[in-house]
Amino acid sequence: MKSLRFLVLILAIGSVSCGNETLEALSTGGKVTLKFSTWGSPEEMTINRRIVAAFMEANPDIHVEIMHIPVAQYNTKLQILNAARVAPDVMWLTAWQAVALYENGRLRSLRPFIEEERLPPRRGLISQVLQGFVQL
Repeated sequence: MKSLRFLVLILAIGSVSCGNETLEALSTGGKVTLKFSTWGSPEEMTINRRIVAAFMEANPDIHVEIMHIPVAQYNTKLQILNAARVAPDVMWLTAWQAVALYENGRLRSLRPFIEEERLPPRRGLISQVLQGFVQL
C-alpha cells in the first residue's frame, strides 16, 4: 500500500490547485481531505469507489471525496474548475489532458518526487501510456 499512498500523494502534489494546507498536512502527517475527479460508467464508478475505500482504510489520515463528472462534460468542467483555481487535488486524466494542464501551469512536474523516492519510473507501466506523459 505504500506505493498506492505514494501515487495519491504524488497526484495531489502534482496539482497546482492543491492548497498549501493540504500540502502541509500531507508532509507533516496531519489529516487531509483530497478531492478526486473522475468520469465513468456505473460499473467503473463502483470500481473507483472500492479502490478509494481500500486506500482510505489503509490510510486513515487521508479522506478522499470522489467528484464524478459525466464524460461529455469532463473537460469543460475541469477547465472551469482550473480557471477558478478550485480544481480537484487528484484528477483522472488522459495523456493529452495532462500535457495541456501542465503546459498551462496547472500541474507540477512529478520528476522531483519520483527521483526523491527513487522509484523505477517504468516498472509495471505500459510504454504507450508513459509516452504520452514524457513531456511532464
